[in-house]
Amino acid sequence: MATIENPHAHGVDGPSRGEPAFLRTSTSGRDTTNSAIPGNTEKGSTMDAPRPSGDGQYSGARSSLRPRQEINISLPSLGASSLMGELPTTDPLTVLMQKHLPAHLRPTRDLSGSWPAVSATSAPPGHSTYPDPFSSDPYLDASASASAASAAAASAEQTGIHEQDVRDAVRTNSWRKIATLARNRIETYGEQQRDRIFRLQQRQQQRSQNLVSLDDEEELAQQQQRDLSLSQVLEWWSVRLYALARLRLYSMMTTELNAVWSILADTWISLPLPLSAGSARQPHNSDTKNKEQNRGNRDIQSAHDHDHDHDHNHEQSQIQIQSHCLTEFELDWIPFAIRVLRANEPKYARRDLRAAVDQCCGLLRDCKRKLALVRARSSRRTEVQVMQQQGEGEAQEQEQEQEQEVTLWHTRVLNLTLAVALLLSEAKDFASAIETVIPVVEYLVSTPSDSDLNFEEADLPKLEADTRIQLLLLISTLYVQAGDLDEADSIVNQARRIFQQLESENAATSSSNSNPETDARASWSERIETCRAKIRVRHATNLAVRGDYSSALSELRDLLQTRNGSTDPDPDPASRSSTTNAEPASILESTSGLELESPSNAAAGAGAGAGAGAETLDIITASNLGVLEFYSASLQRAIPRLESLLAGAANPTSNSESWIFNLVTLHELRSESPVMDKKRILASVGRWANDVGVSGAGLKL
Repeated sequence: MATIENPHAHGVDGPSRGEPAFLRTSTSGRDTTNSAIPGNTEKGSTMDAPRPSGDGQYSGARSSLRPRQEINISLPSLGASSLMGELPTTDPLTVLMQKHLPAHLRPTRDLSGSWPAVSATSAPPGHSTYPDPFSSDPYLDASASASAASAAAASAEQTGIHEQDVRDAVRTNSWRKIATLARNRIETYGEQQRDRIFRLQQRQQQRSQNLVSLDDEEELAQQQQRDLSLSQVLEWWSVRLYALARLRLYSMMTTELNAVWSILADTWISLPLPLSAGSARQPHNSDTKNKEQNRGNRDIQSAHDHDHDHDHNHEQSQIQIQSHCLTEFELDWIPFAIRVLRANEPKYARRDLRAAVDQCCGLLRDCKRKLALVRARSSRRTEVQVMQQQGEGEAQEQEQEQEQEVTLWHTRVLNLTLAVALLLSEAKDFASAIETVIPVVEYLVSTPSDSDLNFEEADLPKLEADTRIQLLLLISTLYVQAGDLDEADSIVNQARRIFQQLESENAATSSSNSNPETDARASWSERIETCRAKIRVRHATNLAVRGDYSSALSELRDLLQTRNGSTDPDPDPASRSSTTNAEPASILESTSGLELESPSNAAAGAGAGAGAGAETLDIITASNLGVLEFYSASLQRAIPRLESLLAGAANPTSNSESWIFNLVTLHELRSESPVMDKKRILASVGRWANDVGVSGAGLKL
């Protein structure tokens, strides 16, 4: 049964002993992690973030329901087709091709977002459906999972879209297909809920006439299990909004996001509470009830309103507490992806970075409080288990669920802290960005034996070594942007130290295990080699920023030769004859800033679907090597190296803004009329560019 409790009754607002600063919630003084906001009176200063009402206390009680637990309610307005706009059938790259390329040279690009007409029976045996391509929520209970499977099977029968189809669409950045699929499922939810309300009304009429049979009840229950639930349609909304953001359709994304948010803001949920839990609260007065009854046309049809007389008698022993959705259930019911997009909405809509930082800090504070509440609830459950002397199996299962929930919210706090730091760096407030990530660095480089961070008492989950390395390399880029190269090198050295420990542990495990699983061992070895390559690329980039081009070139060339045995391409005679004889200093002045790609941001730099794989990392290494060769006054080697990346079929470089900009800039420096080279690059990029594509500004046409 759902209960309402005050988290401060259990003292969860104070920081735990030994807890990192980025996980603490300040009740007095200033929280330096959350309060860094650009645009203050003094450079590098910080100001206090807005405090919640009640001197840091909650303005409303939080629900202790398990995350993602299903409540049988209906909200048909979330499935209205009027909330979603039509995807444009063109993009900047298509406009450039229509303007600069003749019809017979224009590559064909499918921007319709339609899925191929495939029969559902054509899927191979055991080929499962894929109802939610981004769902990683471990808190869906068994009934919700069964409902999702039933809805997925029905969807596959109607559309013929299966798991591998969706995975391929995500891997190839076909976000128009993903957005179209999400719209289809959202509209299906609206139709299902309208039909459900009609069936419930019809059943009430039949029940009043004693015409309801047991078969009718079972059929209605089975149909309800096949229908999409509220949590599932909200997940599909998060998929839809994320796909629009990846397509750079920010105006459409903000419009749809505001429409969904307005519906959720006007939604009130009625939860039944035990008399013992509700007796401590005063019931709402008549004005509040009238206001709740006049919320508009967005009514919630609760299952309690349509059940049998048994439920009516059950409700007589309950107190209906009306609670606003956005103050009590947003952290549990609204998908976290939607909340993050909502916090970043000012950045997408009007480039208001300060407002985005404010909202992200507010979301970060909510996550910290939620994490503290989860920990307090976990400790209370442990005490209850000891008192009740539960069985060993049941206790272990509950303990595992508690650990997963703590890990989930801890990861969200960590990711949001880094997101705030990146927003601050984008706003050129590097002092506040560095101040924000300092406690994160201390946590990432610490070990359980450190005295200042007691992991057992703070109950902090340990991140995997490769994840810690990747986060440290990402943070080092902030220090490079801020100009603190010494600290950036120190962080890279810390990442190298963690990698050495990881490598030694892997060697010890391999030697002790005589019969390791081949696939698992190969996958782990590949992850280790990828970490090694990322560290070397980051180190070479830091050397290049310091101006030590020879050492950086040597590092990258050795890395390429080690990974795939590639050798440096022979200088192009044409490029050698066209190379200017100007001094390197004069060449650098005319580059307009060639860009080095970072392996920590490989997905954005190379457009490689879900992350930076081995192929993407090699492309980034070769691209950076070409740029460094130019900085070393070797233009005759830089252009052939970057051109060689253009030859591959379906190459991720076709979606890299920095790579296109670098190649076009080098051609401008080599030739007085580089228009033909630009058109050739445009034709090649247009052939393999995915739905995300490029803005076209890097082509300089």
